[in-house]
Amino acid sequence: MQPIEVILPTRNAPQVLWLTLTHYWAHAHDSGAVRAITLLDNRSTAEGMDLVLGEALRRGCRVVRHEQNLGVWASVNRGLALARSPWVLVLTSDVLLGPGAVTILAQLLAQAPPEVVMLGPEVHDTLEATPLLARLPLEGHVDVSRYNGACWLMRWDVLRERVGWFDPQFCVCYGDTDYVERLRQAGLLCGIITQLPCVHLDKQSRRGDHTVEEDTEVEIRDGARFHDKWAEHPDVLARHPQVDRQAYLDAKAGWKERIVA
Repeated sequence: MQPIEVILPTRNAPQVLWLTLTHYWAHAHDSGAVRAITLLDNRSTAEGMDLVLGEALRRGCRVVRHEQNLGVWASVNRGLALARSPWVLVLTSDVLLGPGAVTILAQLLAQAPPEVVMLGPEVHDTLEATPLLARLPLEGHVDVSRYNGACWLMRWDVLRERVGWFDPQFCVCYGDTDYVERLRQAGLLCGIITQLPCVHLDKQSRRGDHTVEEDTEVEIRDGARFHDKWAEHPDVLARHPQVDRQAYLDAKAGWKERIVA
């Protein structure tokens, strides 16, 4: 099995980051498969982040602290630039993986056709799905019609040459969507393992950061940037239609109300 490096961009929400890290260390980390873990902090200001990052250092992680908030995808690029392994797991700071998930992803990616270069687990966005994490299979069906930008195992040795870096012009959203479309342009594929679930604590991390409203405006700008970038590709825009601004605001308001206390 190829050695794997884990890169984890983060900003604020220390309680959620700590939950992700402790869950990873207890259940998902395989010291035989994982060569290194790099945390990339986007100028966190929340109380408690120093303690979490300090403990990560103590446990052998590499911690890179940016002097300004670079955004998610520029931060991922920096982690990829530091990686020395051919395969890299991009894990956001609010994803809970089940026991053995990294090893299972690696085994399935190794068995996948050569054009499949990224795999991620199926995402659930509620803590009620957590019991699913204890029932991970040793094999699973790969669905290349969907993707999971919150957790990807990437053949970075292939992608570095064929596709390159994530577009740093996207801050929070659409960096993953843009990358998937660039994969298609290069004749490559990604997908999710439908029997390999994970829990994405996105709503909890946004609450911890206290920037839900600010992030919403950034996300809307990311969406407009995506549609400007792909304006000459109607097939791409058909797969990702532009969201009405008010409908998006209403949806985000609903998400905020459903955040777990």
